[in-house]
Amino acid sequence: MAATSLLADFVVAARPLPDACREVAARSRLDTLCASVAGAVTPSGAAVTGLADELGTPRGSWGAWRSAALAHASGMDDTACYGAAGAPVWGALLAVTEDDHHDHGDRDRLLDAFGVGVHAAAALWRAGNYREAERGFAGTSVFGTIAATAACSVLLGLGRAQVVAALAVAASSTGGLIANHGTTAAVTHAATAARDGLTAARLAARDYQGATDILEARQGFGEAFFGLGRAGLEDLDRHLQQPVPLEAEIRAKLVPGHADHQRVVRAATMLGARGTIRRFTVDGVPAASEGTRFDVPVTADEARYSLRYVLACVLRSGRPGLADFTPERVADPAVREAMDRVRIALAPRWAPGGAEAGTVTAEYADGATRSVAVAGLPVTANAGELATKWRAASKLVSDGTLDGYIDCMDQYSTVKR
Repeated sequence: MAATSLLADFVVAARPLPDACREVAARSRLDTLCASVAGAVTPSGAAVTGLADELGTPRGSWGAWRSAALAHASGMDDTACYGAAGAPVWGALLAVTEDDHHDHGDRDRLLDAFGVGVHAAAALWRAGNYREAERGFAGTSVFGTIAATAACSVLLGLGRAQVVAALAVAASSTGGLIANHGTTAAVTHAATAARDGLTAARLAARDYQGATDILEARQGFGEAFFGLGRAGLEDLDRHLQQPVPLEAEIRAKLVPGHADHQRVVRAATMLGARGTIRRFTVDGVPAASEGTRFDVPVTADEARYSLRYVLACVLRSGRPGLADFTPERVADPAVREAMDRVRIALAPRWAPGGAEAGTVTAEYADGATRSVAVAGLPVTANAGELATKWRAASKLVSDGTLDGYIDCMDQYSTVKR
């Protein structure tokens, strides 16, 4: 069966998620809501809220755009293998519930729709063996749009032909450019994915049409993003039929910054707990990692893509927080001095082992050195760590909006213990 039909059949036949996956989806929802609140106090978030004020209260697709933009602006939103997860999908799904003034059945259906959307996009990403650094298109834009479309199709109860149409409409909206990473424009990748995914599903529900073979067609989605050799997506069915692994797929961030930074920062903070650190050395960082796009950042947006900067924040304050990603902090001479005490050793471009570093080594004030291997560390923040992350961020959000969400995360953490 052709790829477009396979993906549409998967969406239409969506089954309830296991309880463990629903827990992950629920935490992602809370994490994304917190990110949207926190994003409003960032420089790029201020521009988003300014536009929203100009437009009036955004609803529907523009409401999805606003929510996803703010979440992504925080630099603290969760990710999947292909890019941002919660920002585009929850931005779209929550806009559906607000627009229609009800929750389309129940909370579980909302969580299930999220899981289907993320799994569909992840399966497509894997089947095409997508290489973001080669193609130049941001995974959040390309696959986040597909994820939002699939999720909204489930929530809206679209039929098979409508899902095919929704995928076709959405496919024509993908394509944010990696060259914009490290600028305010990158925030729009998640925002347009949420908006266009919801718009595609809404239009399909009104009998909008598109190419019925959009994924595998000549000059279609597969050829555009995977190249001629992978355009047929022969492995898509196998990836779709695997159990929905949300526990492994959704990666909640421990700190603000790029997804590639998270385990490195975890290693650095573990080392920091053992004494005063003079300098860090990080070995085995793939040269193609987006987390090293900017070695010495000039702007707050560039700082989110600078592993050197993030580790300098660890040297200065123990771990980076939302307050570290401001123009004033990036220009702080003390932080610039700390960056000089971080050494990043790049590995060859195609070294095996993924996009993360190999080891983090700390040199302590007493001359001792210790190292931590990154590979053995958790890839996602747990509920307790999420609550800690957002509790720190709440100091910058004066209206107390984050407090209720943090209480819910504390409850998850208590249950797990």
